[in-house]
Amino acid sequence: MTRKDDLRQLIELRAMRMRRAREQAQRQHNRHDQTVRALEAAKGENLAHDERRRREEEALYSHLAQGPADHRDLERYRGALSDLDHCARQLEERIHGAERHERQEALKKEELAAEYRRKQKLHDRILILAEEKRREEKKRADLVNEIEDEEAIRAKGRKRYR
Repeated sequence: MTRKDDLRQLIELRAMRMRRAREQAQRQHNRHDQTVRALEAAKGENLAHDERRRREEEALYSHLAQGPADHRDLERYRGALSDLDHCARQLEERIHGAERHERQEALKKEELAAEYRRKQKLHDRILILAEEKRREEKKRADLVNEIEDEEAIRAKGRKRYR
């Protein structure tokens, strides 16, 4: 195998690696976008729960304000408030988990993007070197042709004088 073939093979290999790195970076970008959407959904759900909780608490307090409440009513209100608190804590945990996951995916996305940029830079360098090598080979071939032409002209000139 010639050096030209080795260089061509290296360029093809680098191009294949670049495609894989680009695809991997794009998949990670999509995963990150998905985690951002999940985080936004969790925050939206939390806001909706906060509004629902506010309305339910207002309803409970207005019932309490309407007149005396017995022990069962108080326990039911306390249970309802406790359920609302429990649901709020679960939503907060879900938001924190989604935020952690989003940060992890963002970090991974940045790492893969940096890796892609490094590979792109290396690939570009190889292409530049290949182009320089091609120009040098063309220049060398042109010089060889020029030398051969001059030798052919000299050889004709010698034949005439003999």
